[in-house]
Amino acid sequence: MTTDGISTDDWDLVHQAACDVVNASAIDDDVLSAHHTEGLFDLLSELETRYGRIPSILATRADFTDAPASAIALHEEALKVAKDPASTRLSLQSLVQLIIDERHPESQISERLEALEDVTRLDGDPSDFEELRGLQAAFENTKMENPKDSFGR
Repeated sequence: MTTDGISTDDWDLVHQAACDVVNASAIDDDVLSAHHTEGLFDLLSELETRYGRIPSILATRADFTDAPASAIALHEEALKVAKDPASTRLSLQSLVQLIIDERHPESQISERLEALEDVTRLDGDPSDFEELRGLQAAFENTKMENPKDSFGR
């Protein structure tokens, strides 16, 4: 069972659907990738009807959404409804990467990185600390590569 209540059997279906999308993308088959993405989103919609708008569904939808602004909004919603550290940490990891890539204001990125650091200390394993360090390094590299005023357009 996920930390937010989705049964293992239902989550296994999501995992398989996500793997299908990733595998199709890996072979650069856009038609197959689109087909599997549609199937994943249909499955997530079914689960949302059963379980509600919970973090694991919102974050998974965000992770497979092509539009960064939509993905960011979904992760923000996931964070608002998250009731456990794991859900919070997973959404923050993806959200921080997105807002770095989309060049959000430095203060916003710093704030989210700090929140990620706090929840990682509370509930993280070694791979989560590695992810945190990678995001911190990506943020620092981006700041050095670009003028300070280029963030937050």
